[in-house]
Amino acid sequence: MRLYFPRRSYRVSGFRVSSHAVKQMRSRGVTKSALRYNLKHKPLYTTGIKYNKRGRPSYIRYSRNKVALAINPRTNNINTAWKYHTKLMNKFLKGKK
Repeated sequence: MRLYFPRRSYRVSGFRVSSHAVKQMRSRGVTKSALRYNLKHKPLYTTGIKYNKRGRPSYIRYSRNKVALAINPRTNNINTAWKYHTKLMNKFLKGKK
């Protein structure tokens, strides 16, 4: 079964999904519906805002469907998305980090 993803950036729930994120989602098997679930439901865990070497802010949002998103809070851009392991989800549920 082949999943359809647009090649360019698009918008989901008020967030802009960058073209880099689209490429990463394709290669990592993250679907648009998983992305939508992450944005519509309360996050399981959210990291604090961190800055990279160029001064760009981002935070990571983890959801119960085991998908993590890196989001720029200034522009509401989703920079990348990936799946994470059940062990990490269990740590979040137990309150450990």
